[in-house]
Amino acid sequence: MFNVVAVFHSDKYVEGWNEPGDRDELLNRFADVGTLPMSLLERVSDWRMWVLCDREPTDVWSRGRVTLIGDAAHPMLQYFAQGAAMAIEDGLCVAANIASTDGDLEPTFQAYQQERYLRTGRVQFMARFLGEVYHAEGVKRDLRNQLLGARTQAKAMAGLDWLYGGP
Repeated sequence: MFNVVAVFHSDKYVEGWNEPGDRDELLNRFADVGTLPMSLLERVSDWRMWVLCDREPTDVWSRGRVTLIGDAAHPMLQYFAQGAAMAIEDGLCVAANIASTDGDLEPTFQAYQQERYLRTGRVQFMARFLGEVYHAEGVKRDLRNQLLGARTQAKAMAGLDWLYGGP
């Protein structure tokens, strides 16, 4: 059994996580990818479709003794592959803040959201941006290929220091 994920824009907007996908639409969208990828896509008989969603970043995740972490606080698109990482960081931050207080959760949760909202907001915006970069067409696609094709691996990694480099 294989799980194949194919991301593309469709005008067939349907809410839900388990809607039937249109096999013909998918095959038409990927018709120019080459014979090897197409041979894989053609073997799948049952496609599922879901809408990709995120939300504008916010700095309000807590009310009283209740707070949100992970996607509940800052849902993001998959293009940066950081959703689970941000949830883990949230959990560590909440745990550290709780451990350093006398059990008064309201200010603890306020401190957590203040500490985290800019970083998670940046990741949310980067995920959106990368979605546009990955799915660029025409002149945008050509500019993307020219600019990214000229980057060295060292420059690409240096651009991620804010995410992976520590505080």
